[in-house]
Amino acid sequence: MAGPREIDAGREPTAEPADEPSRDGAHTAHVGFLQRPVLAFSAAALVAVIVILGLASSLSFQGDEWAYIVDRRLTIESMLLPHNEHLVFLHVLVYRGLVELVGTGSYLPFLIVLMACHVAMAAGVYALMRRVVSIEASLGAAVLMLFLGSGFDNLVWAFQIGFVGAAAFGVWALVVADRSAACAALLTAALWTQGNGLFFLAPAAVLMTQRRWLLLPVGSYAAWFLAVGRESIPLPTAGPFLDYAARLAGSVSAGPPASARAPASSSWGWLRQVWWSSGRDPLASWSPGSWASLHRWSSWPSGVPTSGRPRPRRPDTSTSPCRSS
Repeated sequence: MAGPREIDAGREPTAEPADEPSRDGAHTAHVGFLQRPVLAFSAAALVAVIVILGLASSLSFQGDEWAYIVDRRLTIESMLLPHNEHLVFLHVLVYRGLVELVGTGSYLPFLIVLMACHVAMAAGVYALMRRVVSIEASLGAAVLMLFLGSGFDNLVWAFQIGFVGAAAFGVWALVVADRSAACAALLTAALWTQGNGLFFLAPAAVLMTQRRWLLLPVGSYAAWFLAVGRESIPLPTAGPFLDYAARLAGSVSAGPPASARAPASSSWGWLRQVWWSSGRDPLASWSPGSWASLHRWSSWPSGVPTSGRPRPRRPDTSTSPCRSS
């Protein structure tokens, strides 16, 4: 006889479903899973801050910081003035505000503000990367940013509150790019902190859904530039570019200097050296009088004559025992 649970002909018996955890238990596990990356990032950020502050413990105010300490004031006119070519309104507000609040007796408060900007930027990197890659990869990118060795000079000099702060504003603008108003506000803050905020305009324009909001950061920056900042940015001149082109042309036409008799480090240099040693000039047909004049302009060492062929240098007698003192 069939039991209380009859099995239909041709149907496989199914396993009994496992007991499901309670709704509260599932919610707790889910929250714990979400908290682990936050705890990992917080621990890494704490270690990074301790290490960086330890490395910078013997440093003090230097360089451009004194321009803010001595010359800047918390007035609209002073904060709108450019620093070199940068719009630094918010940078001056924060840095000069620290000077007024805590003075210059200790460098530590300024470094703490810099670390806050640094951690905020790294957190923005995590939030931005989390949209496209796994939690582990996002944490890896954020930790790399926290311990960015190639950018150490921006992490131990408190004046870079402006540079790091503008980058933090820019990264978070990309994070909230789907909310166009918030993105535009953060981009405006980045532009009004330092000039590197300009680099976030293009990616934000790609990600934003309502690009008309870009009028806020772009328009405000353009208004400042036309009213105040244009005199701080010199117009480019052709002189340096022509000089570089002349030096490049002269170096190609003149051949390698005498020191190039050693094995060349590049394939082109090695090939030129072989050609020169065989007595042939690979660019002989390319060397009219204009090449020679360009080469004289390039100011190569005297061991390379303007005729193009290298000549032996005179022996160095500076260490000769026969030299009279």
